[in-house]
Amino acid sequence: MTLINDLKSFSNSDLETELERRERQKTKPEKKAVYVSDWFPLMDLCEYYINSLDGGDYFKDHEHYIFEKAIEITYGKGVWDWIRENENE
Repeated sequence: MTLINDLKSFSNSDLETELERRERQKTKPEKKAVYVSDWFPLMDLCEYYINSLDGGDYFKDHEHYIFEKAIEITYGKGVWDWIRENENE
């Protein structure tokens, strides 16, 4: 009966919060990669980044924009809504 004794160390609020988290986890939609044939926006960003390293208009956010575009191309434009809804889960 150690399980019951272990559970007694948690408040009802803590247990309810954990149950809600587990329930959300069960119903959490899975995000799958989508086929996108238009890689040109990502290619343009990458090319601009490489050219900027060679004396062009470099700015530190290039890597971030490339990452964002790669995620959108892989998972679709709605991926950021999905990420916001499911992060911290």
